[in-house]
Amino acid sequence: MQTHKPGALRNRIQLLCKMLCIGALTGAAASSYAQAYPSKPINFIVQYAAGSGADQLARVAGDAIARESSASFVIRNMPGALAVVGTSALVKSPSDGYTIGICSASINSSANALFKTLPYDIIKDFTFIEPLAVYTYVLSSAPELGYKSVDDLTAAAKASPGKLSYAYANATAQVLAAVLVKQLGIQALPVPYKASGESLADLSENRVSFAVTDMGVTVPMIKANKIKALTVIAAKRSANLPDVPSLVEAGKPAVEVIAWAGICGPKNMPQESVTWLRNQIQKARAKNEVLEKFMLLGLDPLSLGNESFTDFVARQLPLWTDAAREAGIKAQ
Repeated sequence: MQTHKPGALRNRIQLLCKMLCIGALTGAAASSYAQAYPSKPINFIVQYAAGSGADQLARVAGDAIARESSASFVIRNMPGALAVVGTSALVKSPSDGYTIGICSASINSSANALFKTLPYDIIKDFTFIEPLAVYTYVLSSAPELGYKSVDDLTAAAKASPGKLSYAYANATAQVLAAVLVKQLGIQALPVPYKASGESLADLSENRVSFAVTDMGVTVPMIKANKIKALTVIAAKRSANLPDVPSLVEAGKPAVEVIAWAGICGPKNMPQESVTWLRNQIQKARAKNEVLEKFMLLGLDPLSLGNESFTDFVARQLPLWTDAAREAGIKAQ
């Protein structure tokens, strides 16, 4: 019969415990590595229709990140009610890092001035991850009307007060159009649309007199001679429309608010996923191929330096609210 000395037995037990601990730690580390973010596809809610400026921006960003990482994105277009439908779904999603969406001047800057009540708080119910770009908007008219400039539009509107109508498909365009109408001193009937493409199709058929839309969806219609661009709502001309004067060049006051857009998620997202996404977006935003696509869409990359995205959004809120109120927009 084999016997063990107490000291030897104790040493064997200690060695066995160490081996078990090492095994457990190794297993935990392997499990943690296997589950490193992102370990599954990320849902990307776009609160506007396919083909819209926001949709194009989301796809450019998602594709750029996916090419350089292990991430994959599932774009989910959820348009309706000036982005309220999709945004409601976004803020109600699990805060696990696997659902993100678009945040923008429409959704998080001007919405409080347009709606008496919203099913979410436009600041507190979001995790603001990283900005992407600034949109440029275009004022266009129906070709049949024969307007060649903003002055032509203004003269026609003043000759027939209230007879002209204008289209918009998001909150940013609604505010910009209202500001512009007030600055021009004209009266016109606002007509909301679910998607910019629909508004431009109606504009080309002279069902509305003019429209304010983002450049990404507008330029193809202009180049196809289906609509007439009157001005770029900016301080300078766009490389995409070199023959179209800016609002300032047309002798009109500049519109001072920023039509920004970025990526966000529901509140309380894990810091690991926020940090990963922020780093990937920053890398993507600096790539030449992304910058070229931005330019084609009439976008300028937006980088905030040391300012947090959350602070930027909070600072933009009163600017858009004041612009909407001064333009005479009443919350519905």
